[in-house]
Amino acid sequence: RCTNTIVIVNSVSQLNLEVWIDHPNVVGVVWSGLPGSEYGPAIVDVLFGDYNPGGKLVFTLAKRESDYGTDISPTHNSNYV
Repeated sequence: RCTNTIVIVNSVSQLNLEVWIDHPNVVGVVWSGLPGSEYGPAIVDVLFGDYNPGGKLVFTLAKRESDYGTDISPTHNSNYV
């Protein structure tokens, strides 16, 4: 049983992290977006501390769905603020 789990997320947009973010084994999250051909070596460098990733996301990641101010899965008849 692993007690130190680092979650690596490959996604182009927000996700609901609520299901697993508070799990006691999750000690970190790396958001890698859509990685390219050098993803393997790059993520190894990050996980082993040889490189400190930086940058800014173009969207906000909330811990819970209720942290968003509006519907995060809009439909054709959703009301937007």
